[in-house]
Amino acid sequence: SFLLIFLGLESLDPISGSQSQSTPVTISGRNFIDISLQCHLSLNGQALLTDATFVNSSTLTCLLPPLPAGTRQFGIFFQDKLFTTNQLQFLYPSGSADQKAESS
Repeated sequence: SFLLIFLGLESLDPISGSQSQSTPVTISGRNFIDISLQCHLSLNGQALLTDATFVNSSTLTCLLPPLPAGTRQFGIFFQDKLFTTNQLQFLYPSGSADQKAESS
């Protein structure tokens, strides 16, 4: 039987990440199920997917990779569908203190 599930996304914690190291993020929402879910970040039509870890029906966690500065639209990818909401964005700040590895 075909299972139609609507995932509700409510919040991210934290809402910003690092350009030099991965950031663990907790996603709050509803109707999450323990099936292959992926976190989806998009910018300018390019998508990056990373595996989500199921905690319970209202909580997921993801390890979001370091990316260049900018604001990414966040979503959850599940059964070839992307669930997202305009409010859920993940920020990579520019000029953050973790760029000190750059040589001049």
